[in-house]
Amino acid sequence: MITLTEEISKYVMEKYRKVMAQREEILTAFIAKFGTEPQNVVQIERKNHDGSTTWSLKIEENKEAIKALEVEREKLEDTIETLIIVKDNAYSERNKCIAALANFIRDIAQPQFRVYTTHDNNENWENDWRTVLVIERGDLQMTWHFHDSERHLLERLPVNLLHKFDGHDTKEKYNRLIKCFIGGVDI
Repeated sequence: MITLTEEISKYVMEKYRKVMAQREEILTAFIAKFGTEPQNVVQIERKNHDGSTTWSLKIEENKEAIKALEVEREKLEDTIETLIIVKDNAYSERNKCIAALANFIRDIAQPQFRVYTTHDNNENWENDWRTVLVIERGDLQMTWHFHDSERHLLERLPVNLLHKFDGHDTKEKYNRLIKCFIGGVDI
């Protein structure tokens, strides 16, 4: 047999669950509408000259969260800057190696290879990356874009503005490079 206390307790708990479910629904709707939690909002009451009241909401900025986001943004900007430097250094090292190889080929292995520079008119490349080093052996073509700041590495090479790019991608380019200098091994 259920006592009156148990019956009241059961009734109160059921009401509590319903109120909490409504609270959750209201809270979700509030966040969806205002983009913030209620504790970040101040309700402002203004008395009008006719005696009526106007209510408005002012969203208080969460200064701690904004500060944390600013610190995180600065860290990300520093990381991006570092990654750009690392990328630029990798390109510079690559360009020096490929330019040395191209000049060596020009001086030593001229009959088997064609080595020259050209200009890429493809607008997908930034203007200062349109100088292209081309190494060809038979029907194997390999190309590398050089930044204007490193064009001096290619000064001794002839220019061929009639060059036709054969559409190879980076993987194919390096497979061809290996085939030309090491043998038939694909990477």
